[in-house]
Amino acid sequence: MSSNSMYTGFYVDIWSLGILLYVMLQGTVPFKAATMEGLHQCQLKMKIDYPISISNEAKDLIQKMLVIKPSDRISLPKIMSHPWLKNILGPDGLP
Repeated sequence: MSSNSMYTGFYVDIWSLGILLYVMLQGTVPFKAATMEGLHQCQLKMKIDYPISISNEAKDLIQKMLVIKPSDRISLPKIMSHPWLKNILGPDGLP
């Protein structure tokens, strides 16, 4: 949305979920800047640090959710079958 491109609800929601997952696992936001333009530039560079150690599977899921091109983001069914989420939920889909 910050790139002023057409709103693509589902894909934006996946981006938002990726941001929320990062915040839940890291306790901070993945992109920081003093201005909206600076924030946009940080997002375009896609340099994400992980100050708290998390699994490679969790990083993989976050990275697949935070892809710049909306149509290249991971789909909801693929999120639900991602190894990290399956490990969290267990074989029956419950925590």
